[in-house]
Amino acid sequence: MPETGSSRNLFISAFLIGFSGAIVPGPMLAAVIASVPRYGAWAGPWVVLGHGLAEVVVIAMLAAGLGRWLSRDRVLAAIGVVGGAALIWFGWITLEAARTVTLSKAGAGGGLSISMHPFVAGIVTSVLNPYWLFWWATIGVTYVALGAQRGGRGLCTFGAGHVLSDAVWFTFVSTALALGRGLIGDNVFRFIVGACGVGLMLFGLRFAYGGLRRGVGGSEEKS
Repeated sequence: MPETGSSRNLFISAFLIGFSGAIVPGPMLAAVIASVPRYGAWAGPWVVLGHGLAEVVVIAMLAAGLGRWLSRDRVLAAIGVVGGAALIWFGWITLEAARTVTLSKAGAGGGLSISMHPFVAGIVTSVLNPYWLFWWATIGVTYVALGAQRGGRGLCTFGAGHVLSDAVWFTFVSTALALGRGLIGDNVFRFIVGACGVGLMLFGLRFAYGGLRRGVGGSEEKS
């Protein structure tokens, strides 16, 4: 489990984890690309706003329904191990995708109508995305637990860092696409995706190790 540390550390950690997930090609990227022709550089911020609303609801639900037992060592240990394994797996998939992914292919076949407002698209591509749902059920719940240890301020700090990562990346993508696709070369895009794949795996190892250590520690205290 990552250390709670200061609010700044929680914010930075949430931003880095969120950014690693944001740059992986998926439904949100497709929504941004499909919305650029009509909404230009504002496509990214609008999609992120809808996505952020969905995530605020999820954070509130997790904090309200799981707050009493999330702080238990056994629960945190299990979440750490499962979440760590999920991060390692997602990291491996990201590395595999980095070999052939291109921005044009990432947005192809998204099935999004350009008549759909990007704010609505941000909500739809979030709640219907299995990756997003599984992420919150494993990795996200861990960070909600860490934020909850600092009360409402901690939850807001985590949420702000997480949503900001989406805002930075997708605003960059929509702005670059609005100005011209040549600003984001495929080689650069592949390098960024690959680097975040490695980052996901490293974070996963840290989660899993922390979870195992907490589990063993908790067992020793009760023995």
